[in-house]
Amino acid sequence: MKRRLELLKKYGLTLRDVQNVISLLKPLSGALEFIDWLRSKTQLIVVSDTFSEFADPLMRQLGRPTLFCHHLTTDSEGNITDYNLRQENGKKHVVEALQSLNYKVIAIGDSYNDISMLKSADYGILYNPPQSVADENNDLQVVKTYASLKRIISQLLNFEE
Repeated sequence: MKRRLELLKKYGLTLRDVQNVISLLKPLSGALEFIDWLRSKTQLIVVSDTFSEFADPLMRQLGRPTLFCHHLTTDSEGNITDYNLRQENGKKHVVEALQSLNYKVIAIGDSYNDISMLKSADYGILYNPPQSVADENNDLQVVKTYASLKRIISQLLNFEE
């Protein structure tokens, strides 16, 4: 990340510039409908290794679900001067914290950086992961569509789709 910050400084790019590019991104097809469905059935927390300032444009498009992630430090001109990790292995710690409050946790992730969270959760699901991730974690259920994800979550929470 330090190298990325150096590049931003070198080319005079500010947080606003990065956010303008990110705001061009659109949620995956079906993502908003899935999130709306899920929020109508249960609580949702998005846990990410990104930074809240980067995620903001996309979170707005998704109806602002609760987001746990890292944050950036900027100066008065909007230059990103540092990054602030909330804690190492934060995804796993979120699961453990929720479980310590007697919540059952269904975790969904797609990559290597999600594995400790998925394996700590009461139920971990790999959503459309690269084949290498699926192959190396064959103890986790793999799903490829939002419809499949809805079915599994409905079964786990004992409600109708």
